[in-house]
Parts: sequence; C-alpha cells; structure tokens
Amino acid sequence: MFIRQSYQNIKSVMNDVFKLKRTDFLLVAFLTLMSGSPVLGNPKFMGAVGICALLYSINRGDYVLRSSLWKYLLFFVIIYVGQYITLGTISLLGSINVLGKIVFGATVMWYLKERFRGIYLYVMYFFSCISLVCFLLEIAGIYIPDLFPTQPSRHSVLVYNSLIFDEHRNSGPFWEPGAFACYLILVPLLYVDNLKDFVHSQRKEIFILFVALITTFSTTGYICLAVIVVYYLIVHAKNQYYAYFIYLPLLLFSMYVIYDNLPFLGEKIETQVDKTTEMEGNFSNTRMGSLEFDKHYIKKHPFCGNGLIEKTRYADHKELWGLHLGHGNGFSNFIAQMGIPAMFMYLLMVYKVFFKKYIVLLVVVLLLQGEQLLNYPLFLSLPFVILSVNNNSKTKNILYRNYETNCNYYNGI
Repeated sequence: MFIRQSYQNIKSVMNDVFKLKRTDFLLVAFLTLMSGSPVLGNPKFMGAVGICALLYSINRGDYVLRSSLWKYLLFFVIIYVGQYITLGTISLLGSINVLGKIVFGATVMWYLKERFRGIYLYVMYFFSCISLVCFLLEIAGIYIPDLFPTQPSRHSVLVYNSLIFDEHRNSGPFWEPGAFACYLILVPLLYVDNLKDFVHSQRKEIFILFVALITTFSTTGYICLAVIVVYYLIVHAKNQYYAYFIYLPLLLFSMYVIYDNLPFLGEKIETQVDKTTEMEGNFSNTRMGSLEFDKHYIKKHPFCGNGLIEKTRYADHKELWGLHLGHGNGFSNFIAQMGIPAMFMYLLMVYKVFFKKYIVLLVVVLLLQGEQLLNYPLFLSLPFVILSVNNNSKTKNILYRNYETNCNYYNGI
C-alpha cells in the first residue's frame, strides 16, 4: 500500500515537472545539485563549468549587457591581488574556481530571467517529494543503495543522500540536512515581493516543502522559517491589530515552547554558547565556536581576508593544517577568507536585487551562520537573480502555468 501511494505521489510530481520546459528544469536542477550534492558538488568540476558558461555567455553577446557581472568579478580579482600583496601567496586554482562558480550561477539566472524562481520552486518540490519517500523508507529500516559512492557514511542516488550512521534526518540531495533546509528556505525568499499570492496559489507545493523542512530537524531551518512566518503575519495581515496583539504573541509563545522542548534548538544552542566561553582561542566547528575562532583572523586581515589556502587561512594555528575541520559558520568563514568588504558587497547586492527587503538580509545572514553556502554557485550568484516581473501578472503565470507563451526565444536551443 505504501509503495503504491509513493508511486502515485512521484507520478503526480513528474506530471507537474513536465509542464515545464525540460531543458530549463534540468539546468536549474544541475545548478542546485552542484551547490551541495556530494556527487556533483566537486570544486574542481565547478571551475570548468564556470568557464564553459562564460564562453557560452560571450557567444550569445550577453557580456555586452552584463557589466554588473564584470564589475563583481573585478572586485574579487582586486581582493585576490590584495591577498597576494599582503599574504605573499594565493590559491590560483581556488580563486578561478570562485569566479567560475559566480559566472555559472549568474549565466543560468540570466538565461532563465524571472522564470528562474518558478523553476527553482519545482526543482525543490521534486527533490522534496523524492526525499520524503526515501526518508520514510529509512524509518522503516529500508536504506537506498549507494549508486554514487562518496563516503562510507553516505549512500547516494544523486537526488537523495542518506546519512546511514546518523539519526533519522532528511538531507535531500545535499551533504547534510541543514544544507537541505537552507535551500528550502530560499524558495519563499525568492517570492518575498509577493508572498501572499505565492502562499495562496502554491499550497500543495508549499505543504510538501514544509514537511521536507520539518524532517531535516535543522536548527537554522526552523529559526529562519519562524522569522519568515512572523514577517508574513505582520506584513500581510488584514487587521494589523490582530497581527500585533493576537497572532504575533501566540506565535512567539509557541516558538518559545518549541525552542524549550526540542533538543536540537534550545539545548543545542545553549550548549554551544557554554562551550564558546571555554574555548580560549582553540578551534571549534560549532556555529558559535567557529564565529569566536574566526574573530582572530578577521581582525588580522579585515580588508582582504586570509585567503583560501590553509597556510594563510590558519597561519597562526599550524596544528590545523591538513585536517578536515568541517567549519561550522559560513558567515564568519567567508569574511575570514575574503574580508569584510567582500561580504558587504555581497549583502548589498542581494539587498538591492531582493527589492530592498531587510527580511531577506536577516534570513540570508542566519542561513550563512549554519552552512558554508558561499562555497557553492547558487548562493554566490544570488546578486544576479532576476525577480522583477509585470506587477499585473499573477504568480500562476510566473510558475509556468502559461509556459508556452513565455519562452518563444528558446528556438535555437
């Protein structure tokens, strides 16, 4: 019975997916998988893909119109030059890789224009449905085969990654459940200009994404979801009195109860805070521990950062060289590597692209606290996502309900 129902669910998802142009769906799915899949998220592979994307963009003539990308890349090049002057060495291949990731992501987003967010919604909807079926099978004691071996502790079938020695948590196709939660949270952020229409028109998809997020048991994911829900209630409430004096207090009280009772929220955060006070300059791969550790290197080179190679990144902690550290804070790690100006420029561009909504900055910073998202092309290229659409068009149209009339310019592909 369960297998039959699972088959029907997957069949329904595929019917929705095939309403999209398959090339577009595969392109966004490829970008998403390269942004965290243990199978495709290979840094050495990303640079080559970025160069191919750049050549394709130049061939189409897009480079003439995309001066913002060249300025952004030039900004990073200037930082690398500053690192070479200050540190005496840089990782040339690592630097090219970062630039390649930006080019790859930006090329995909410009190619699809405002349709990117609609396709991304369905890509994450597809991954969520597959992951929920696999997650339920895991709970029943049935684990997926390891078709793409990467580590002994993982089984992967590309679209789902199972952590077989971990507690039951849904990691989707990504390296860990927290990363899956971050990419799920990105969906509502892409609709921050029209959350009300999005919520009313995509209820089935939102329900599946919500269930997938819940099964990640991710601290960062839960906190960001709460922030978005509070924002939605305040901004879109019909009666502001009810929003501020009834809905919001009830929601905050519910959040406190959940925080106090779930071990991966209250207990986990409080434990990390306690450990941080006892670090005495030592390395810790927890979120708060990493932030405290990185303060030393941020103060050391605040403008150009400490580079990408461990001999400069951890110059004052040689005992860490050659170790797989599993750095726990993507926000402080990026600043320690690239400097404060790089993070400021990134957040400023994201702020402008996302309709100058402070809620987006808050959520992005919270997401970065939990995961190394800026090591991958999707988040690195967010400053180039195109969200502006005709204000008279409905979310349904943005999401390809009327797809064929919107993509006549793909004839040559």
